[in-house]
Amino acid sequence: LYTKTYPFFDPICKVDDFHESLIDPETLLPVRYTQNISERSYRCHEVTVFDFQTLKAHYRHLLNGKEKTYDIRPGMRDMFSFMYFMRSVELAENTNTQYQVMSDEKVYDLFIKTFRVEPVGLPHYDRKIPSLELKPEAMFDGLYVRKGKATVWVSRDSRRLLTLARLSTPFGRVTVTLHEVNGPGDDFWITEKKNGDEEEKK
Repeated sequence: LYTKTYPFFDPICKVDDFHESLIDPETLLPVRYTQNISERSYRCHEVTVFDFQTLKAHYRHLLNGKEKTYDIRPGMRDMFSFMYFMRSVELAENTNTQYQVMSDEKVYDLFIKTFRVEPVGLPHYDRKIPSLELKPEAMFDGLYVRKGKATVWVSRDSRRLLTLARLSTPFGRVTVTLHEVNGPGDDFWITEKKNGDEEEKK
């Protein structure tokens, strides 16, 4: 995942971030997580390697040389492999589920609270997509971690795509909307996608 600001915003708060999670295709467990972050004057380039046979994670900071090995539990994931894994999980309305994720050299308990299914409108599709509203909340050492709040909506079809997200960040509020789906398939995500030329005429 690449995140970059438009050139117009670079003098205000330049962001140039890279995140990569390599996943075992059979278990959907992470093998290696890499993040290379450049935000204003902040720099961070880290690599975490997961060993689920020994239940250890090996962390290394490539800029300052810091290294650390810590315990993990079966089924623990970094945030990006966790989001991919969640596409295999069918969540019900009005439930609370608990998982574990790794972030910032720590292991967090992550609670997913679901609400109701709502129709979400997308720019490249005529139909509104039934999507389940959910909110994640993290806890570390018994204390809730409130670095930012997020509400996301996930489609209720077999793809379970993130259709909408509303985030509160240190830089302000952010809304993310699914633009379009590409690739193989014959479901409505592919067959009912609006043509780009038709979009421009409207």
